[in-house]
Amino acid sequence: MVNSGTLSINITSPLSDPIQYLEASSINVTWEAYDTTYDISEFNVKLDGGNWISTSLQTWYNFTGLSDGSHTVYVRGTNSHYDADEDSVTFYIDTVPPVLRIVSPNNGDYLNSSVITVSWQASSGVGIKNYEVQLDSNPSLTTLGSSQTSNTFTDVANGQHNVTVTAYDWGERSTTAVVSFSIDTTVPTLAITYPGDNAGFNHTGVTVSWSGSDASNNLVGYQIWVDGVKLTTAVPGENHLTSSYSKGHHTVRIVAIDVANNTASDEVTFLVDTEVPAIIDWSPEGGDVAVEAVIEVNFTKPMDHLATTILVPGVEGSSQWEGTLLRFTPSSPLAYGTTYAVVLNASDAVGNVITSSWSFTTTNLGTISGVITDTDGKPVSGVKVALDNGASVVTDSSGAFTLTAPAGPNNLTFSKMGWDSTTRTVEVVAGESVNLETISVKPSNPLAIYGVVAAVAAVLIAILLYTFRRHKPQKAPPARSWKGMEDLQRRSRRAMDDDEDDRL
Repeated sequence: MVNSGTLSINITSPLSDPIQYLEASSINVTWEAYDTTYDISEFNVKLDGGNWISTSLQTWYNFTGLSDGSHTVYVRGTNSHYDADEDSVTFYIDTVPPVLRIVSPNNGDYLNSSVITVSWQASSGVGIKNYEVQLDSNPSLTTLGSSQTSNTFTDVANGQHNVTVTAYDWGERSTTAVVSFSIDTTVPTLAITYPGDNAGFNHTGVTVSWSGSDASNNLVGYQIWVDGVKLTTAVPGENHLTSSYSKGHHTVRIVAIDVANNTASDEVTFLVDTEVPAIIDWSPEGGDVAVEAVIEVNFTKPMDHLATTILVPGVEGSSQWEGTLLRFTPSSPLAYGTTYAVVLNASDAVGNVITSSWSFTTTNLGTISGVITDTDGKPVSGVKVALDNGASVVTDSSGAFTLTAPAGPNNLTFSKMGWDSTTRTVEVVAGESVNLETISVKPSNPLAIYGVVAAVAAVLIAILLYTFRRHKPQKAPPARSWKGMEDLQRRSRRAMDDDEDDRL
């Protein structure tokens, strides 16, 4: 209130203290005026920044159509002495309750935590004074200031819940909002039932099966991931999926999800391999195989060690792997001169199967050894020791020899130029050695040797003469020279015949 001279103006409605909040869009402003000296000549009134309105000597004025919010009314009086006085009062129009909206959680949400934060937004033309928050029917209300637009509840049990938020403005108008939600902290269960981890398949179509459940019966479905990529989804009740997979290892993960987004997962890794294995080589086969032989098979790819076997009927042994090579070692040497059958049953890790069979025959050979000496017991080197089949060896400097021969009777012939040839029959047992110890030989008849030498010399002389005559003409040799040669040849032949007679 402003005093000027003896004039005094006092607004009686609305009151200035306490500030008034009006729920109507109109207000009747009233005031009092006093002047002990002069007559009051006029009153003027205005609202906010509007124009002055004259009321003459009327001490009230009605404003209508006011908007919500803060307003200030001014009243000014003037006396006949032109003195003036003025008074003002601020008030609020509050015809609309606060606007309130709960932002989160959404109505009907399923939440997987027992700690819940409820947040909201509110506004009012006269300003928000405070909030009240209530969980379910709990009689204890939480009162929050106007700047706090969220509240956190802890240890909220599983089940359905309501949170009520009430916003109050400064005019004591209020608005209430309620959100309903459910708490589900129970995790579903999930297990892949087929195939087992590290299983293998020799076909591209593989079925993955699983079982899943939720204690709250809130399961909404499954996600199927293959090698880190989400492939598809399945609804509750579906428990298997058949897909085609490329060659190689694959990992399938199944994720069970309930309405509160609780998840459980399981995964399996398996191998798809459609390549049928093959044999690179095997041994032994054929004949003349050593009795100490081992059976070996080499494959084109790694095999299942437990599902791959080498069977030799009648033979005990053990198997060892070296990469893709399987080796079967008999526990004792094989029999000599025996034919063995080999049966191979092989499978790779995913059940691709290969079978094979073959046979081999062990050697029937034995050895014959001995020492060749002369009649004085001295070793004779260079003696040829030959079998009927053409196999032969030559004695070394000590007269010794060793010769491999087939089982059974064998004729051994010992021969050397200048020495009498001799033949012996030896019985050979396969795998055994026959030691003939010392075999004595004697030189041939010297005359026979000389006869042979003379015959050879005569032939060489004839060749030389023939060649010489062709290249250089000369007289024919005397007839006696040829006769002499013929005489030498006759004597040589007689000597050889005598030597043959002596041996017979």
